Amino acid sequence: MALLRHVAAMLAEDGWRASNIDCAVVCEHPKIAPYRDEMQRNLTAAVGAPVTVKGNRAEQLGAIGRAEGVVCFATALIHRAAGAPRTS
Repeated sequence: MALLRHVAAMLAEDGWRASNIDCAVVCEHPKIAPYRDEMQRNLTAAVGAPVTVKGNRAEQLGAIGRAEGVVCFATALIHRAAGAPRTS
């Protein structure tokens, strides 16, 4: 969370803001659903923009499917903050 807050602050210092972030967590265990709302609230508070979290399974394929690890894919939409100077 500290790293996420730091990156959001770096964006803001350069005149950018996150519009929204979408995360997909791929794992066999633990199940994400019971924790999803809390995760979304905490991530949204850290970033200052809406964050959605989706849980997916690897269906027992590969290392992730054997529960040897977890993968997270995140896509962030950012925009230049209102009044921020444009740099070349």
